[in-house]
Amino acid sequence: PPTEVDIPLIITIRNGTAIATAGEGGDFVLQNYIQAKVIRINETELALDPIMIIDDDFPEGNETFSLSLMKGEGTDTLNIFPSTSPVTVVIHDNDEVTIGI
Repeated sequence: PPTEVDIPLIITIRNGTAIATAGEGGDFVLQNYIQAKVIRINETELALDPIMIIDDDFPEGNETFSLSLMKGEGTDTLNIFPSTSPVTVVIHDNDEVTIGI
């Protein structure tokens, strides 16, 4: 089963076609990057807890943003990130186009 581990992280987000927001109108929210939880799925997969995708009713196609993770203070001995290169996150559109008459 997945294991939750508190690890101090430095998270850098760069908006792409998806836009981060603290309120309504955005595509995703970085909830609390100071207290980020990393969930170990298995030996090679980790999940990052604080990113919440905001579902909307607008057919707008797939949207993207990128993020980079770096170890925070006190994590020098942890070997959890093979690379600090940014990764692209894709939010797949799940909205149907409707036409009103």
